[in-house]
Formats: sequence, C-alpha cells, structure tokens
Amino acid sequence: MGARLKALGWVPDVVLSSTATRTRQTWAAVSEQLAPEAPVTFLPKLYLSGRRTVLPLLAVQSAETVMLVGHNPGWETLASTLTGQSLTMTTCNAALLTSDAADWSAAVSAPWTLVDLLRPREPRR
Repeated sequence: MGARLKALGWVPDVVLSSTATRTRQTWAAVSEQLAPEAPVTFLPKLYLSGRRTVLPLLAVQSAETVMLVGHNPGWETLASTLTGQSLTMTTCNAALLTSDAADWSAAVSAPWTLVDLLRPREPRR
C-alpha cells in the first residue's frame, strides 16, 4: 500500500496514528515505501475514535497533507460523514479526501471530496 500511495503522490507531511500495536505495525510497513521521514505522532485517543476526536486534532494542523492511521468503525464513519457518501473501509484501506478550505481550522467544517479509496483487496460481500 505504501508504494501505491507514493506512486499516486499521496505522501503525508505528518502522520497521526493510534497507539495500538496493529496501527504501529501498519505504519511501520507502509512508511518504508511511502514516507520514512514523515513525523508521526502516536495518540492513545485515536484508538476507536471518530469525528469528535479527530476533527479537533486536524483543526490545529499546519501541514498540507495529514495522514490518519486508525481503526474502524470510526474511520469508515468519519470518511463517510465528511464526504456524504456511504463508504466501506476494510483492513489497510486508504481514503484520500480533499477540501477547498483555506486551512485546517476551516476544513473541519467544510465539505470534503473523496478522491479515491484504495484497497489491497475488495471487501467480501
């Protein structure tokens, strides 16, 4: 997934991640090919978090591109709410969302667009 993200130009300036073992392992594997020098902050409050936790963290960011590494159902709900689409996210999915807002503090309440949803494999139906 790291190589795919890099090939598409989805390289984060900063990373915010849950402290869970699985997210640490995921970031370690992805970062090798994507952004080994990107500063990462591991936050316990991102474990099973959602909009109420994530949006205030985003509002204070100054980086252009922020990557969130976390867990469902929070991430699926967050991405669906921000974009107004019903998204299904499974293990190691990457959703690229953009906003036309001037900065992160405005972006947290602005409309978001889903650019793409990458999956290592399609979800089972």
